[in-house]
Amino acid sequence: MMRKVKDIMMRDFIKIDALCRVGRIQEIALEKGYDCFPVVEGDRIIGVLTTQELVKAHSNRIAADAVSNKYEVISLDANLWTADEIMKQKRINVLLVKEDEEICGIITKHLLDAELGKHVDLLTGLYRSDYIYYKAVELVKEDMDFSIIFLDINNFGHINKTYGHVKGDIILQEISTLLKKSIPKDAYLCRFAGDEFIVLIPYHIKDSISIANKLVDVVLCHKFQNNILVTISAGIAGKNKYNIKLHSAYSVVTNIINTASLASSKAKAEKSKISIAGNFKSDEIA
Repeated sequence: MMRKVKDIMMRDFIKIDALCRVGRIQEIALEKGYDCFPVVEGDRIIGVLTTQELVKAHSNRIAADAVSNKYEVISLDANLWTADEIMKQKRINVLLVKEDEEICGIITKHLLDAELGKHVDLLTGLYRSDYIYYKAVELVKEDMDFSIIFLDINNFGHINKTYGHVKGDIILQEISTLLKKSIPKDAYLCRFAGDEFIVLIPYHIKDSISIANKLVDVVLCHKFQNNILVTISAGIAGKNKYNIKLHSAYSVVTNIINTASLASSKAKAEKSKISIAGNFKSDEIA
């Protein structure tokens, strides 16, 4: 389960008066090992001083002269994925954590990256499943259409036994790269488990069918090492199938992923490229 901002934030920090000499702040940074200081003027925060600003600033200047406004404020209970998105969108390296109108902690990019690194699959470099859950839950809360494409490598156990697990790992890495290059820019990809991948598409299920077909074909047409034939099956399920008023956002997402997984198993059993959950006419899935 993804931790929240309050779980990793730095609670031990020092607020610096805007008139404080930079040289003194540099000394405190060395003594305490701090790499970020909120700068205040009375009760008002006017910016932050990070190691980057302190290195550049002359020791005789005051904090107000060297302060940076490249920060944002975030809620104590915010998800770490939300924190990451804010930093990327705003191109900042510091978030000040607020509770009851008071700054109670600091999140730096270094601290956040270290935590999010635990949620990255080391073999493929893709995020793990909790990232997809987070994005899908957000879409449910915003009442937006989306669909899940569940991808499963066919006969992967046989490939591992025949060519070895090292070759199997290389195939997983190559498929990850192929999928990453082939999904739309507004889609999200993760390694779900083992030889399974999930793509979250922020479109109605009908609009995701061509994408699923494309992903299956991209893998089929790729030349893998030792000319190993690798194919994948795809199952598709969409949010519109569920009454979100009667379920929590998380349970809706869990149901959709499970349904897409079962559809993938059906495609594999029937030796078809894709299987779509729900009732669609043939001309809708052509």
